[in-house]
Amino acid sequence: MFYRRSGDGKKALKRKWKQLGMQRSNVRWRILSTGLGVFSLAFLGAFLASSILAPIQESSAVNTSEDSTAKGYSLSLSAAPSIDLNLSVVDETDMMTVAETDVTASTTAPNGYKLYVSMNDTSNALKLSGGSATIASTTGTLASPAELNSGEWGFAIPSGQISETNHFDASYVAFENGYSVSQFAGIPASGTNPATLINATSTPNTTTDEFQVYYGLKAKSDTATVGTYTNSVLWTAVADAATTPSASVSPATGKPDGGETITIETTLFTTSAIDANIYMRQGNVSTQMTCNRTSYAPLTYTCTTPAKAAGNYEVYVDVPKYEKNYTVAFEYKVSDITGITYMREMTADICANTAIGTSKALIDDRGSTPYKSYTVKKLNMNNGTSTYGACWMVDNLALVGSFTPTSSDTDHPASGFTLTASNTGTWCTSDSDACDNQSMVINTGSTYGVLYNWYAATAGTGTRSTGANVDASGSICPKGWVLPKGGSSGDFQYLYNAYNSYANMVTNTSGPKFVLAGDRYGGSTYNQGTYGYYWSRTAYSSSYAYDLYLSSSNSTVYPASGYYKYYGFSVRCIAEQ
Repeated sequence: MFYRRSGDGKKALKRKWKQLGMQRSNVRWRILSTGLGVFSLAFLGAFLASSILAPIQESSAVNTSEDSTAKGYSLSLSAAPSIDLNLSVVDETDMMTVAETDVTASTTAPNGYKLYVSMNDTSNALKLSGGSATIASTTGTLASPAELNSGEWGFAIPSGQISETNHFDASYVAFENGYSVSQFAGIPASGTNPATLINATSTPNTTTDEFQVYYGLKAKSDTATVGTYTNSVLWTAVADAATTPSASVSPATGKPDGGETITIETTLFTTSAIDANIYMRQGNVSTQMTCNRTSYAPLTYTCTTPAKAAGNYEVYVDVPKYEKNYTVAFEYKVSDITGITYMREMTADICANTAIGTSKALIDDRGSTPYKSYTVKKLNMNNGTSTYGACWMVDNLALVGSFTPTSSDTDHPASGFTLTASNTGTWCTSDSDACDNQSMVINTGSTYGVLYNWYAATAGTGTRSTGANVDASGSICPKGWVLPKGGSSGDFQYLYNAYNSYANMVTNTSGPKFVLAGDRYGGSTYNQGTYGYYWSRTAYSSSYAYDLYLSSSNSTVYPASGYYKYYGFSVRCIAEQ
């Protein structure tokens, strides 16, 4: 129980306070500032000789009272913007002064609010304006208040006003002379746990709660230097805008490589700053996140996710100053292809999480602009024993122009390899090192696309010396993609095992939709619209490499064909398994 005081007496306030745990939100009020005037005998005597009393020391502080509204609830708190303690020190006799102020608070939050007090400074001493002298805070606490010693100050709340301070006596009055044995407590400095004045209200207020706070100062001429002493007191009200305190995170999933922005919103609300430590944790392992507060009403943060392994985690929000914490579920998961934008974002896990038949247009951000976009689809595969899925490009690769790939953007290119610009002149017509080990590229147009010799298709890692059944180590496919493996146990064969007909491989929209782009030899492009040839990464011999061959003339498919490496064929990439 605490009391409302008005005028010259105390009235029983029609409110009871009840312990309700840690459900709250926060609003802070700065009382700027508590100004204390201390005068020496000589200085005071000069004023008295002219019959002028020692003046009250004014503060320039402003009361910034306002309401905080969130989740349909409100929280308000106000206090006097400045308190003046004026003390005339005579000889070496301890003198004491006390000043009183009212603090008011209210909320409509379901579980009421808590009320705290602390200094707004890292020191709880009063500091001499323009000097280095201080007046120390009493070492008394709310639990064990103490009589003020000379050169100390403190605060007190009379007995009976609030349940947390019923150990204070009721003898606080404004002292003009003499000495008081009244008990005081020090106000904790900023950065430490604040003093709890009201632990919780049982129900929302229908009226504004008001109670009295007294500030006291004791000093004499040999314990204080003349001047004005100031510091700032910070009042904080904390309420929770939900019957069951909770938090939410959006999005609630993230990529294992981290670096994504998530928004965490609690049911605390406030008009001023609350510091929180926010962690991503799994079991006993916690990683503190880099976060920025974006709102006080409700208390909201944006954070950057750390890199974590795929799995279930929780975001833990700790508000240590007010003994409040929140936990909300978060999952690190690998998305399917619908969750990525660029070819180079593809991983084996992303493909594994993608359903058969799912497709997405992805951008290949290599080479010159405008960048090309390719449709990617997860297709069926059959290795003769079981059926599984793999992610394929269902458009032909069309990377052209003089381009020197790196290992960060391309599938392991050979050192020093450069993809030549589109060559419209005469290509090789013979099987030789000179023909097989040079980059040859021809752009035949948008209908049939780009043709590459095997050396270009393998980004310089496949040469005439690459022998039978040896896989080239690289390709001009984007990072995360490779040329299909060739031969009777290769990717083209397993793809054909699953779709099992020319129509399913070429014309059916549910299949890979291979294009009959023909081939390049000498100075001409042949067989466009009739035949299709697609390079694998596997050498057939020193002269040949395995390819996929399709013919419209007899509707046939040869998934393990082989031909000269210096010919120009199409390229389709498959995501790394």
